[in-house]
Amino acid sequence: MAKIILDRDMYDSLLEEHANDNVTMIFKFGASWCGPCKRIEPHYDEYAKQADTTECYHMDIDEDSIGELMEELDLKLVPHFFMVRNTQVISTKQTSQKDELLSWIDEHSV
Repeated sequence: MAKIILDRDMYDSLLEEHANDNVTMIFKFGASWCGPCKRIEPHYDEYAKQADTTECYHMDIDEDSIGELMEELDLKLVPHFFMVRNTQVISTKQTSQKDELLSWIDEHSV
């Protein structure tokens, strides 16, 4: 299951921790009230359980600092996935479709 990021400080700390270790991190921006977020969540969590070299995280946009981060990253809709490696953005994907999500992960993961 994907880990939960509670606030911007946790996010920044993770980026710093993995700044130079080539770990791929995927952050899912979503909300508890979002139907498409709920639909994709089990598929994302299933991927997270099986992922060997990728770390997966959930971020709730209703938390003030997470909502602000989403705005800074210019992400408009949820669910929105954000892939980072060595503090660099690799790719983003807005989807609630399992096949689209898994294809995107396969395309951009190491």
